[in-house]
Amino acid sequence: MTLPNDEFFPKVRDIFLFLTQLKPNLSYKSGSGTEAWIGKIERTIRVDFDYTIAEGIGKRRFLVRPEYQEELKAITGELKAYAEQGTLLCQTPFSFRERYHRSLGKILGYPETAIEAFVKDDYLQEEQALLSLEEVADLATWNPELKALGFKSIRLSKKNFMLEIEQYYKPKAKYLQLHFPDVYKQLLEIGAEKFGIK
Repeated sequence: MTLPNDEFFPKVRDIFLFLTQLKPNLSYKSGSGTEAWIGKIERTIRVDFDYTIAEGIGKRRFLVRPEYQEELKAITGELKAYAEQGTLLCQTPFSFRERYHRSLGKILGYPETAIEAFVKDDYLQEEQALLSLEEVADLATWNPELKALGFKSIRLSKKNFMLEIEQYYKPKAKYLQLHFPDVYKQLLEIGAEKFGIK
């Protein structure tokens, strides 16, 4: 399998993580080419669990396992009700946003400490508990392999970023390297070129 050397590269990585059960669920935009890549990857690896496609707001879609479907339906249903009134997520009451962020963060499999930091910063309306994307990208703790895999673009908490990297991102990279060495090699080569990593 030849991976795309374009802006779709990080999403292909995430599809692999989802289909190999290293990522519990996956969010994507309809019409982005995700569905075609899901099919290609499924024909390459053995997928031995059930999942379905669920609708979000607008073009947002989710690849979701059965055990998360009801929670996702409930939280996106509430958001749709606000959207129908012309209310953006950032304009909804904080009590709803807090539930939404916690629920969606858990569904998408983010570290609990990062979710807590995101909720705190949303309440304060400024970044204090989270590292900015620029700070994440510049972290000296990222090794070249993790940078090339594109994990440097995610959100991490200021207090627990080392733990989040060690427990959440490094094991995923190791799994890909062990079980899909061909794909892992391509991901590293494409990522190194995209992100200017030597």
